[in-house]
Amino acid sequence: MARENKPVKAQHGAVAETEGEAKPSALGWALGWIGVPGLILGGIFVGGVYVGANHPESWVSEAVAWIAGLFG
Repeated sequence: MARENKPVKAQHGAVAETEGEAKPSALGWALGWIGVPGLILGGIFVGGVYVGANHPESWVSEAVAWIAGLFG
């Protein structure tokens, strides 16, 4: 029969990590906090550049130009 990993009660009422949990590796942390968000934001940026360059009269390009005009 398999033993379940239950949280172990530590001092002062805090719950300690279970035996089966491991700290995330540096590569996992970098991919999760830098790689994936960078890929998503980069894709949005590249998509915007593509639409702006190839469809300058589209509603998206005009909306972005209008919003940028508010700040400039």
